[in-house]
Amino acid sequence: GHPNPLRGEYVMNGGNPGSSIDPAQVDAYPVGTLPDANWRGYAFDFQNNASPNGVIEYKSNTFNGVLKGKILVVRYSQHDDIITLTPGGSANDIIGSTEGISIRGFSGFIDPLDLTEDVSKGNIYVSEYGGNGKIVLLRADTTTSNNSNTDSINVLADAVVRGKTYGNVNYGSDTSLAVKGTSAVGDLTRLSYLKFPLNNSISNVTYAKLRLYGRNTEDATTINVSVFGVNDDSWIENRITYNNAPAGSSPALSSAGINGVAKYYEFDVTNFVQAQSTGDKIAGFLLKDIANSSKKAGFNSKENPQNKPQLVIVANNDTIILGGGSSTAALTAAPSPTPTRAARFSSSPSLSLPEMYSALFSMQEAHESKHNFEKPKLYPVPAHNKLNIEFPGKYQGIFTIEIVDLVGRTYKIGSPRLKPGGSNMEVNISKLSLNPGVYFLRIRSDAGKTEMIKMIIE
Repeated sequence: GHPNPLRGEYVMNGGNPGSSIDPAQVDAYPVGTLPDANWRGYAFDFQNNASPNGVIEYKSNTFNGVLKGKILVVRYSQHDDIITLTPGGSANDIIGSTEGISIRGFSGFIDPLDLTEDVSKGNIYVSEYGGNGKIVLLRADTTTSNNSNTDSINVLADAVVRGKTYGNVNYGSDTSLAVKGTSAVGDLTRLSYLKFPLNNSISNVTYAKLRLYGRNTEDATTINVSVFGVNDDSWIENRITYNNAPAGSSPALSSAGINGVAKYYEFDVTNFVQAQSTGDKIAGFLLKDIANSSKKAGFNSKENPQNKPQLVIVANNDTIILGGGSSTAALTAAPSPTPTRAARFSSSPSLSLPEMYSALFSMQEAHESKHNFEKPKLYPVPAHNKLNIEFPGKYQGIFTIEIVDLVGRTYKIGSPRLKPGGSNMEVNISKLSLNPGVYFLRIRSDAGKTEMIKMIIE
């Protein structure tokens, strides 16, 4: 993560020690930049611009201990949610993760910064920086639901196919899928097919994502894998080959960068699933590397005992998980004085969820200070040459604006007069010659009030 100069740390992540690709390499450093002496690597990669902030270990036995021992992290940027991490293994690294959208109440926040747990009841309090600076209560309800429509159906079929010499060979029983693009179809060319059944309860689809567990099996570089819709669902798992496989529709539905980290990768397939849910009720997909990078991405198939493929569908304000094993837990809705966050908890083998066990996190505002109001927003994140500051309507008068680095050096931006109703200010920071890293934007009003906002410069 970020270096801490107070502890004599100055290099971000793994630095850039060698000419080859290094773990957690930061390309902006010149080759030969060693990581700090006490850098111990990473247990989980949050990717760029997610801004993980507050973190707790969930300790309550609520939900029959399903969440006990899990690491909950609020993500301030992009996701605005709580991601659930599962520790394990000999090094006690993170061996699994569940996106906030998969647990009711764990998504839809406004710039969440921190969270805490009431262990006696299992409730969670989330502090939001955005909006009106609210503290949101996620109230746990462990009553069993009798009307859950959680679907535990496995993938209908999946298979990898290979080109040229292996063009007539079927690999439908393999425990893995693979994608490898080559400039010309050859023995190394690999495509993968999957299809999921959409039962009659799936209607009014508002969101769908395909989740595949895997990694780049050759090195740590990123392979851009694309997913295409397949309208011809007549193929059979134990008969499909490269030479008889159906073509995918164009253009690609979405793409994902597959690197050397083994985890679930996600593809947005909303539009295609919406169409199929009102059509033949089967969602078929083709995976391929259209850039022909000649590197293999491997994924677990439905025959693999762990981390199977999943199709996550949000329909009628519920989230249905297709695939991923037979044990699932539904997080069902209940009346609340404020809107509930609709989603379901997805099971994976590492979670050991009781089948059809229901639980709820309903959302309500626990506290809102009358002195809080909307804060200025900074974008883009991270900033590069220009920084935009969006001031809410209540900011009016003369303000002194400065950028402060971690050792206290100050760079004055200006003293604009802000008008009522909201203001936008664009700052050219390229002239300040700031090194990449963490800074603070200091805003001082003519009334003597000071506000500090964390920012990242790339």
